[in-house]
Amino acid sequence: MKIKLLLSLILLGGIAANAQNVDIPDTAFKQFLLEASGTDAEGNPVVIDANDDNEIQIEEAEAVWELTITGEMVSVTGIETFTNLRSLFFEYCNALNTTIELTALTNLEELTFINAGAAAGINILNIQGLSALESLTIADSFFVAEALDVTGLTGLKSLVLANTAIDAIDFVQLTGLETLNITSVPVAEYNLTACAGLQYVAINNSPVAPVVIFDEKPVLTYIDITGHTEGPSEIDLSGCTMLESLLLDFNLASGPKYLNLKNGVEAYNSLNLDLESDAENPLYVCIDEGNESLLPEPNEFNTHMFTSSYCSFAPGGAKNAITGVFSFDADDNGCDEADGVTGITGIGMAGGADGSNTFSSTQGGYVFFTGAGNFTVTPQLENQEWFTLTPNEATITFDEENSSITQQDFCVTANGTHTDVEVFVYPVGDAVPGSNATYRVVCRNKGNQVVSGHFTLTYDADIFDFVQSNIPLSASPGSITWGYTDLQPFQSRSVFATLSLNSPADEPAINAGDEITFSVSQAPVAGDETIEDNNFTFKQVVADVYDPLEITCLQGDFEHISRIGEYLYYSVNFQNTGTTSAGFVMIKNSINPEQFDISTLQLMYASHAVQTRIKGNEAEFYFGDINLPVNGKGTLLFKIKTVSTLQENDVVMQQSSVYFDYNAPVQTNEAQTTFTALSTPDFEVNNDVLLYPNPATDVVNIETTNTVMQAELYDAQGRLLYSGQSSVLDVSARQAGLYFVKITTEKGSRVLKLVKQ
Repeated sequence: MKIKLLLSLILLGGIAANAQNVDIPDTAFKQFLLEASGTDAEGNPVVIDANDDNEIQIEEAEAVWELTITGEMVSVTGIETFTNLRSLFFEYCNALNTTIELTALTNLEELTFINAGAAAGINILNIQGLSALESLTIADSFFVAEALDVTGLTGLKSLVLANTAIDAIDFVQLTGLETLNITSVPVAEYNLTACAGLQYVAINNSPVAPVVIFDEKPVLTYIDITGHTEGPSEIDLSGCTMLESLLLDFNLASGPKYLNLKNGVEAYNSLNLDLESDAENPLYVCIDEGNESLLPEPNEFNTHMFTSSYCSFAPGGAKNAITGVFSFDADDNGCDEADGVTGITGIGMAGGADGSNTFSSTQGGYVFFTGAGNFTVTPQLENQEWFTLTPNEATITFDEENSSITQQDFCVTANGTHTDVEVFVYPVGDAVPGSNATYRVVCRNKGNQVVSGHFTLTYDADIFDFVQSNIPLSASPGSITWGYTDLQPFQSRSVFATLSLNSPADEPAINAGDEITFSVSQAPVAGDETIEDNNFTFKQVVADVYDPLEITCLQGDFEHISRIGEYLYYSVNFQNTGTTSAGFVMIKNSINPEQFDISTLQLMYASHAVQTRIKGNEAEFYFGDINLPVNGKGTLLFKIKTVSTLQENDVVMQQSSVYFDYNAPVQTNEAQTTFTALSTPDFEVNNDVLLYPNPATDVVNIETTNTVMQAELYDAQGRLLYSGQSSVLDVSARQAGLYFVKITTEKGSRVLKLVKQ
């Protein structure tokens, strides 16, 4: 009998162990569970206290897959044993004020709180590591103050928040998020960069101005960011290439707003932009060129909208790219890592609707953006016959528009022996009486041989005092000489000089409107094949005040009619006069085909890294990532030939539109040049002539590949001082000043300026 009793006790103990009760300290929560039903694995209703023993056993908890909790409990301790839960809902549990520990519910897929935890200022939810959770909804619930901890919720697809105290979410954790629906929640920043699969975003009625960072969102189709007191200040949707519906409102009372819609989208199911303010501040919209018609028609809410396509150099959407590098094979053994890049080099692309021209960067790289089709890329060197290109051209095929990238490099080698050096000078800003003025001198190797030499800047020492410059070889009042060595083909060297200009009170006086002249001359380089560009004269009109945006024709307001069809040089100076740094700057020039041949445009110099696009009759120069500081300055220099059909007294003009960030363009002045017969002697021109040294102190040499038939010296008033056939002129007895030398050969004549020191 004792043996049977002992066996019964052992069996009862085992049963009791297997039927372990769940510890539920909150009596209201326990009573709710004893009376509640849930849903089992098959979706059937199931009474939680299945054995009606007024306790909840673990196996009873594990049988529940879906549960809705309501009531006035303050704690839900014990819920962690419901480990098979897939869906859990808290509704009208306003008394909750103890940690809601849900980390053990690793099978949970759906979690919802509605009117739960009304006490503000507490943070009691712990859902870390629930990687199976796909849907999280928190509405009219205040048990989470400050940040919502979503650590480990990598499987979350839907996040819905409404009327909560949550003010921060680490979206980096939510890599699987597809739907984001936020209403009346004080989250200040939504960094959605890591949420690559987002399809739907609605952020409404935020009590703070939200910062929303989208980055690349290739499947996002719906965005609604409306109803905010302040509204976002900037939204970049350039990576949202599949966007179908867009609803935004901006409050312009606090300042201008920015919207980047350059995403390649060509049609929207719905697009609504409301500018809720009577303020004059604008909304700047960046959108792909040609897509401006997608924006709403002007109405009472969006009268202050400005659009452009210049927030990026690349077009929006999934455009393909052809990119590559120009290398110069200096040792003639094939291009390899030992060879340097060519620097600024022209290249054209034909094919489809995307034909255009560009220049490689100073690092030799280039890029074209295309759609689908066949495209031919052809280098366009200034002296192309002096070089051999491998390949001469390249054809690239893209079957579809899908962000494909093709690398096409070009190897450049010398074809024969050709030496050609070019020099020029340009201003870095205006010359203002009584102020310092800075000038940059550039020496450029246009040939195919490595060269060394020196060049000299000449200025009027009576009106300028030297201030500073790069270390020269020599300097004297009115003249500065610099040297250079081993200048590679396609490369340039530049130096600067700062000079102090006389004021109206000085002698001689300098006033606004006066014209001042500079010249730069390159010492003869053996075999130079274009010696006419070894001398350069720059004429500058003195300004009354500094102009932060200006374009200047370096040849001045007048040019001799013999120069029709030749290059004119233009410098564009720009300065950031705003209150913040400019992330990018775009300079646009519309080229009049009746005045200029756009196919001859050559980019000569840029103060910062620049990308160039020439399409139709427009030249665009994009300084991306320039981050130009407040009061920071930049310069662009290009040359372009006028058309040969111009006549005497015809006027040519260049003007630039300068875009700083999203802002409306600012127009420079108009740089007008008139072709006329100058007051100096008018002769048929022969460009194959070089005069050196210039400036000179005693003798001047005339260099030409032809025979000097006559050399004549004139003073500044055009009076003949000397005439002869010698190629050496003695000016030692002449007074310092400006002279003109007319050289006549069997090829014609040329008039050159000469400065006597």
